[in-house]
Amino acid sequence: MVSYQLETWEQYYPDCLPLWQMHHDEIESQVSDLPFDPDLEQSKALCKAGIAQITTARDLGRMIGYMIWFVTNCLTSKGVKTAAMGPWFVEPDYRGGTVSPRLFAQSLNHMNSLGVRWVFPHHWLVGDSAKAGRIFRHHGAVPAELTYSLRLGA
Repeated sequence: MVSYQLETWEQYYPDCLPLWQMHHDEIESQVSDLPFDPDLEQSKALCKAGIAQITTARDLGRMIGYMIWFVTNCLTSKGVKTAAMGPWFVEPDYRGGTVSPRLFAQSLNHMNSLGVRWVFPHHWLVGDSAKAGRIFRHHGAVPAELTYSLRLGA
């Protein structure tokens, strides 16, 4: 049975590492040449500061998915909390059913409970991630911007 919950860094790590590797192999390796080398200290610090908010999906206790939002106050609208979607991933065997939509919905419930007024979900244009827009639209999201990837330096 799949459960969905908010997790602290200590609950999330190190169970997340195999999924991070799968996520990197599926998406990041197709769009950049960044090595898989997680910044665990920065990740932990963002969680401890309340900026990174993690919702997970677990099947009988085993992590099968995660969604991370970065919560902050809007710089151009004082007092308005916003959240930008960070990494999110669901194991391939759990896609196509209800896990991804429920994970997204549960994460939205949590954002709402924090007083977040606007969320900005995104998805990659490669892999199964390219299909995520239908989940966002189901909740009333509309396309608002297009993000580009541009490598700088050597």
